[in-house]
Amino acid sequence: MKTCLFKLSILCSVLALISITQVNVLSTTAQIPNSIELEATNLYQAGENYLKSNQLLAARSQFERSFQLYEKLNDRQGKFKTSIALAEVYYRQTNYRQALQALQQAESLPVDRKQQGRSLTVKGLIYLETGEYQQALFTLQQAESSQIEDIERSNR
Repeated sequence: MKTCLFKLSILCSVLALISITQVNVLSTTAQIPNSIELEATNLYQAGENYLKSNQLLAARSQFERSFQLYEKLNDRQGKFKTSIALAEVYYRQTNYRQALQALQQAESLPVDRKQQGRSLTVKGLIYLETGEYQQALFTLQQAESSQIEDIERSNR
């Protein structure tokens, strides 16, 4: 009888330990995407800071790493905003072809209206720099109306 109770006690202890381990594994697994998302966000923000201070190589590096993480997470919004930021870096480096490619990549993703204005602005500036003045005017007008709509929508 004592042996049976002892075995039952050990079995209960083992089962309790297994359930605690499963909870820890599940919580650790749940935290992995959050930590990747946090890292992607931090890299993106660092890229924005470098971009503001015109440190283009550092900004580009941060944005590229951020994009890779957003891609791993299948975060379309993150990939969209990072593609636009990369386009801005390429534009400032006068690499217009690569900037347009980054914008095309962003446009292939579902668009957040708030980010669309930035995308159109960068695209319009590229057209201006490459001498496509009619296209630049049209695109910059689209950017302006998009941003006006955003302001009106936020004031409602």
